[in-house]
Amino acid sequence: MKLKILFCTPVVLLLFIPWLIIGKRQNQVDYAEAAKQITLRQLGHQLLLFAGDSTSRVLPIKQLSANEYQVQFENRFTFEPDSLVKIINNSMRAGKIPLNYIVNVVECAHNEVVYGFSMSQEQKTNIVPCRRRAQPEGCYYINVLFPEASLLGANNAAAYTGGFLVITLLGFSGFLFARKKTAAQPEEKKDQDEPVNIGNYQFYYDRQLLINQQLHTELTIKESKLLSLFAEAPNQLLGRKQLLKIWDDEGVIVGRSLDMFISKLRKKLQHDPSVRLVNIHGKGYRLEISQK
Repeated sequence: MKLKILFCTPVVLLLFIPWLIIGKRQNQVDYAEAAKQITLRQLGHQLLLFAGDSTSRVLPIKQLSANEYQVQFENRFTFEPDSLVKIINNSMRAGKIPLNYIVNVVECAHNEVVYGFSMSQEQKTNIVPCRRRAQPEGCYYINVLFPEASLLGANNAAAYTGGFLVITLLGFSGFLFARKKTAAQPEEKKDQDEPVNIGNYQFYYDRQLLINQQLHTELTIKESKLLSLFAEAPNQLLGRKQLLKIWDDEGVIVGRSLDMFISKLRKKLQHDPSVRLVNIHGKGYRLEISQK
């Protein structure tokens, strides 16, 4: 009887603890979602005030995908890119939203991006083009894309609990099996991340790193995935649809965000003039590597 109690107690704990964790995380998700909605409405209000409009409404925030939102306005307005960037950044700081997002200003009639910028907590990777080119009055949407969420939803509770239990039991079984071994075998060294040469750069995909002599440049996961596609097909045209496939597993419609990531890669490859990311209008991009 005592053995049964001793066996059942950890199993019950394994089933109960994940539900507590998931409940707490779901509350965090709900709070973060509400904070984003309020912050986005506030930045829309500030943009209208700057444009001299204190009466028209900011329409309800539209969620385009899991991590992308759209701010819509009742009336037409005009904006200056430099002021737009400041207003959005100040609103994000006031709402305690991390400065890590991509903003695209979309013209309503043709659904075309007329201005965009990328912000990162590392200021050296920010991309803010054409700050002083004022835009004419028109109907605009403000699309804001945040990084992918990492918190679990409550609808994953059953899967999480089952997986947690299975992993724990497998780990315990492995521990018992390991104890039966008479002698430990020496661990084999893991294969090192082999670099790919891109001009004067050495590209380490797993480490998300570019090295050019003494210059070490870190890449994001998305940048590393994009550069890996180009490195596999140097001097060849890669279509936009092919490049956008790196977002397929997230179900996120990124729109023109691909162009923003290409711009970031260009900046990080600028120290070798023999390496260029070339835009083939209406088709895609090509990584050109000149012969030395």
